[in-house]
Amino acid sequence: MKRPPAESPKEKIEGLGQGWAMLSKGAAVFVAIVTTFLLPPPKNLAASGAGGVQPRPFAVFLVAVALGFLLLLMNRWKAAKNAVRWVTLSGCLLILTVALTFVYSDALTSATTMYDGERVIVGSVYTPAATGYLRTHPSVSREQLLMDSAGSVEDVWTADSIAANARLILALYLSVFLGAATAVMTLVHAIERDNVPRRKPRAKAVSST
Repeated sequence: MKRPPAESPKEKIEGLGQGWAMLSKGAAVFVAIVTTFLLPPPKNLAASGAGGVQPRPFAVFLVAVALGFLLLLMNRWKAAKNAVRWVTLSGCLLILTVALTFVYSDALTSATTMYDGERVIVGSVYTPAATGYLRTHPSVSREQLLMDSAGSVEDVWTADSIAANARLILALYLSVFLGAATAVMTLVHAIERDNVPRRKPRAKAVSST
């Protein structure tokens, strides 16, 4: 029996391109759906210590990679008997996604404030200058404190605490997308597996005596 001819480097690259295009399109759909109910991170996220990452394109990339891994697992465990396991996994991922959504919402409340009509990331540790200012103005709000500093977040909070909050918000934001996409994909796979006809056990041959 002859082996099929090996793919040329050009054919491999073209195949990879087509596969990635399929995954990225699916990921873009998931990201678009999630953004209808998930608030975006503040615009100063990339400049606040998140490594210059653009949240939405990075979310599409991560979801596409996650979908690729899921497709491999689904192809490996595609028997109808695994439908219950996939449903259980989907339910756990859904609960995790809901929890992460609330945690992300809390992080936006605790680690951001409004300035000039836009939400910006702030820190959790005040600079010495801000600490001294708060001693004489203990009742000032974070929003007013930022206005008094002409919008300079670094003058009010330390750079390390600003960066830590930025990384936390980015991680939670991306986690919600990953959780939502994998929950939906595993549920769809479970439904498909449950509709696959199960093989009937073979009747045992009766031995004649």
